[in-house]
Amino acid sequence: LARASLGVNPESAVTRAALAYYLVRQGLKKEAASELETALSVPSSDVNTHLYAALVYKEFGDLPAAAVEAGKAIEAGLPTSLLRADPEFLPILQEPGLAAALDAAQDGAPQKANK
Repeated sequence: LARASLGVNPESAVTRAALAYYLVRQGLKKEAASELETALSVPSSDVNTHLYAALVYKEFGDLPAAAVEAGKAIEAGLPTSLLRADPEFLPILQEPGLAAALDAAQDGAPQKANK
């Protein structure tokens, strides 16, 4: 379905990031890395692009990069309560830079995460 959507809009960062997450969960890390690189090469302030990117980086074991992407999602307007409520983000939330940003954030207000 994501590949069909990319046929219509190959520049869709959020679709590429979602596809990268699907691929990494299927164990296709090389393909996931390629899709993520393409997704992040398109300037985007889309919350979902950054959320999927954070999850892909988490699956790669790169928690600092995952925290940076989660911070970008917060900057784009993601309520911090949504991050805190999802167990997928627990390891990312424990990263020092993001944890400090979350502690300082007013829920629902975009904040700058320490990167």
